[in-house]
Amino acid sequence: MAGGWEQILVLSFPEGHVEKLIDTGPGPVYGLAFSPNGELLVSSAGDQTARVWSGFDWTLRATLFGHAAFIHSLAFSPDGTVLVTGASDGVLKLWDTREFAVINTLQGGSAAVNSVALSPDGRVLAAGSSDTLVRLWEVPNGRVLATLYGHFSEVKAVAFSPDGRMLASGGWDDTLRLWMVR
Repeated sequence: MAGGWEQILVLSFPEGHVEKLIDTGPGPVYGLAFSPNGELLVSSAGDQTARVWSGFDWTLRATLFGHAAFIHSLAFSPDGTVLVTGASDGVLKLWDTREFAVINTLQGGSAAVNSVALSPDGRVLAAGSSDTLVRLWEVPNGRVLATLYGHFSEVKAVAFSPDGRMLASGGWDDTLRLWMVR
């Protein structure tokens, strides 16, 4: 699977032959995420939407509207029932993947949300942003749990440890930080 300009390429492995081209809308593909069971693939492109594709036949299942800026980051909850989208204006949305409806909208500052991750139990959302901060929220109610300071440049990646006790964040300041969050 590879995202490019206005398309996703489904490739064979290991040969790399193009099996299918999926039209994703205008502009580059900013993000891709598979649901944990592989039934859904979500892409975000340059039109401020996320598109939900069937992981079986690559047909379009839904187009998610509601962001006012490019969606840079995508993540599913471990059970696949919640999708998080993070945009370049600092807005995050939590979506119910059964109805493709917004559950909650969170404001993560005014800087771009570069990376999102959900804890293994699906109860904590982490977002790394261009303003050097990592923010944590309770899911699904959106209660702010913490704002983590320490990076000196954009935070480009966040990931929880398998037990959910630690959060890793990486940034353009050439550092990887490990946070004890539980």
